[in-house]
Amino acid sequence: LYFCTKYIIMQKLSIQKLSIQNFGPIVRADIQIEDFMVLIGPQASGKSTISKSIYLFKSLKDDLVRYIIDTIEENSRLTEPATAFKKKIRTKFVSFWGTTKHLSQFRLEYTYGFNKTITLFLDRGYVKAEFSQIFHDELHNIFTETLNFIKKKQNINKTFASASEIIASDSEKKAFYRKIENLVNTLFEDDRLPLYIPAGRSLLSTLSDPL
Repeated sequence: LYFCTKYIIMQKLSIQKLSIQNFGPIVRADIQIEDFMVLIGPQASGKSTISKSIYLFKSLKDDLVRYIIDTIEENSRLTEPATAFKKKIRTKFVSFWGTTKHLSQFRLEYTYGFNKTITLFLDRGYVKAEFSQIFHDELHNIFTETLNFIKKKQNINKTFASASEIIASDSEKKAFYRKIENLVNTLFEDDRLPLYIPAGRSLLSTLSDPL
């Protein structure tokens, strides 16, 4: 058999786990995410599935920060933000693995910290995202902070504001973005930027758009 190796290097901040059921070639796997991990096995045994799953869940942190920043910059309404974020998770899943209509019932669950999980599964043929209660509560607090900032920002009319008031407003926005980033890092129990480098044979197909 021809064996391949996947390397995953991380600095552990908390005990994180990935649980996979009936997804791709993997029937069942419960994996504790370590600082340094080596996945060894024949082709099509699930190494890339595990690697991509870890990256998917790790990269949601950056997606959440971007979602909040885009909402503020575009002066959009923050209506049912948790539901909107779940839709973004579903969209990202499809961008990774394509349409879900051909998939059997599966379950992906990532634990970021004590009772803080995101679970993905099929519901009537479509992938669905669910948050644990603790994760949901912390996420709700972040959205509440964002909503309060948006309301405060809307009360500032730059047309009639002085230059110093505009500069102060922009400084407050930058400070708020840093605050949101810290809150999101706490939610996901990680402050690092994830990077996924696909195998050389699929590098061009995976990164064709960015390239």
